[in-house]
Amino acid sequence: MRVSKNDEIAELPATTARTLARWYRVPHVTGVAAEVLGITDAEAMSALRALAVAGYLERSGATTDGQDFWVTTTQGNALAQASFSRPITRATADKYVHEIVDRAGQYNADPSKLLTVNRLYVFGSYLDPGRTHVGDVDVAIDMLRRNDDDWISQVREYAIRSEKSFTSFYAELQWPTTELVRHLRARRPAISITNDEMGSLITEFRLIYDVAADPTAIQPSPSAGKHV
Repeated sequence: MRVSKNDEIAELPATTARTLARWYRVPHVTGVAAEVLGITDAEAMSALRALAVAGYLERSGATTDGQDFWVTTTQGNALAQASFSRPITRATADKYVHEIVDRAGQYNADPSKLLTVNRLYVFGSYLDPGRTHVGDVDVAIDMLRRNDDDWISQVREYAIRSEKSFTSFYAELQWPTTELVRHLRARRPAISITNDEMGSLITEFRLIYDVAADPTAIQPSPSAGKHV
C-alpha cells in the first residue's frame, strides 16, 4: 500500500492513521491510542471508530474493565506497512521477491528459531504483468510454531535471549513474529508483509515459497501448530 504524507485516511492525517494501524496490529484498548497520540480518550475513541468505519480496524471481541479491544483488519495491516516513498520498477520488485524467498529458506534452516515459514504468497499489484511499476511487493505469510508446548514460556525465554527492550508484554509475545517479518523485509520499505488468509479475504495470489519443497529447511512436525 502506498500513500502520500499529505493524504487523509478516515479524516485523519495519513501519518497518524498509519501510526495507529501499526500499534493496533496487536489488540489494544482505546487508551493506547490516547497515549500514543497525546490526546483524550474521547478523541482517541473517535479516531478508532473512524478507522473502523473505513475498514481499517475492528473490535477484537475481547474486553477488559469494560473497554473493547481494537485490532487491524486486512486493510489495516496493509496501512500499517504503507510506504510514503515512490513506486518501484518491475525489475526491482522481481529482485525483492527472489530475496524474500531466499531469506525464508535461511530462516527455516536455523534451528534456534521458534517459528517456521510454512508458505509465502504474493498478491496485489505485483500480479499484474502489464505494470512496469508497482506500489509495493505485497506478501502474505503462513507460519507454524515448531513446538507448541508452553508457548508463552518459550517466547519469553527467546525474548530474553534477544537482549531487546520491549514496550509491553504484548510486544514481547510478538517478538518471534516481529523478528521474522523484519528478517524477510530486510529494511525494504517497498515490501509489505501480512499474515492474512489467502482465499478468504484475498482471492488473487500466487505461491512463491513452500517449506515442503525446500530441501535445506528444517521440516515442521505433522503436529506443528499454526501461528497467527
